[in-house]
Amino acid sequence: MDSNLARSPPPLTAELPRMRKTSRRADANGVNEILSGLLNVVGEGLNIATNYVKNKEEKKKKQQQQQQQQQQQQGLGGGSVEEDHQEDVQDLVLSAALSQIRPSRCV
Repeated sequence: MDSNLARSPPPLTAELPRMRKTSRRADANGVNEILSGLLNVVGEGLNIATNYVKNKEEKKKKQQQQQQQQQQQQGLGGGSVEEDHQEDVQDLVLSAALSQIRPSRCV
């Protein structure tokens, strides 16, 4: 057993293939092209997302402005104050009329 441990591993006879400089450059160029293509796609995606968010915010602002304008128009020219006043008067008249009614005595 000790004799097996003392043996050194056999030397590697097969050499690893060495890459030439031109093939390394070609590989690097291929990787660079892939990475730049991916970056372009990501950039376009971000551009589309940014435009979408901007358009959505603009629509939201326009809707809020329209709602505010409608509320202002209803408050100024809609006659809602006058309608409230009429309802108050009707309530007063009704309560006065009801207070004058006395229950009749049933025999």
